[in-house]
Amino acid sequence: MPQFGIEDRVNLDRMRSERVEKVREQMKNDGIGAIICFSPDNIKYLVDDIWFPGGWLEGVQLSRNVIMPRTGDPLLFEWGQ
Repeated sequence: MPQFGIEDRVNLDRMRSERVEKVREQMKNDGIGAIICFSPDNIKYLVDDIWFPGGWLEGVQLSRNVIMPRTGDPLLFEWGQ
């Protein structure tokens, strides 16, 4: 029996693209052209990215958001002072 590492059993790229496709399909069903995500949980789900305040950004007022169009890739952006 062949031995497989975790990389062979869990395809992270496939999981990421499937999550985006699920959101895209629901947006199509609901007639939504784009969404803006503010919640860290939703951002993590769409772009697999997390951000924790602190470190060299301590004290910086920063917001991380995602724009998810029905066609095209999700766009992660940050804004603040």
